[in-house]
Amino acid sequence: MADAWNDYYTESEIKKIQRIELQSLDILEEVCKKLNIRFFMYGGTLLGTIKYQGFVPWDDDLDVAMLRSDYEKFIQEGPKLIPAEYE
Repeated sequence: MADAWNDYYTESEIKKIQRIELQSLDILEEVCKKLNIRFFMYGGTLLGTIKYQGFVPWDDDLDVAMLRSDYEKFIQEGPKLIPAEYE
């Protein structure tokens, strides 16, 4: 099953997607620090950090979560802090 991702992406494509995701995660972290919001990883993203010290090799998304009150604050104030290219 783990090799089934090859039907959708080449190895270089999945690596490119994961690099972009890491850049997005860096922006999320910066914005959350400025707003004093905590977020956490879960699902495959958490599994990847523990088992693979990075991404699950075939994973093409990030799983992050935050408390509802923090999410509402992020939705209200975050867009002002997010660089235009990430809007």
